Amino acid sequence: MFNYDTYFEEAVDEIFNDPKHLDFVEDTLIDQLVGYNMVTMCNDKDLRDDIFDTVIKRTKEIIGDHFKDAIDVEYEEGKREYLADLYYDMSKEGC
Repeated sequence: MFNYDTYFEEAVDEIFNDPKHLDFVEDTLIDQLVGYNMVTMCNDKDLRDDIFDTVIKRTKEIIGDHFKDAIDVEYEEGKREYLADLYYDMSKEGC
């Protein structure tokens, strides 16, 4: 069955990795990195890894906020198609 949270997360990952949205993703990543002291970050591997994880997570949150309406529409369309196929299959089987 359709799970909105999983669908939303996968859609954000697709947008994050889609070359069509490269400029938006890069700008968002840069905006997130601006707040960090780069010298400290580069010299402390543990801190760098934590910051990198935080920056990626926050960037994906921003992408999700920015593209939420489009993702919601795709989700609803996919859900309708899934249910239509399910009901059709059930009617063929006499359920």
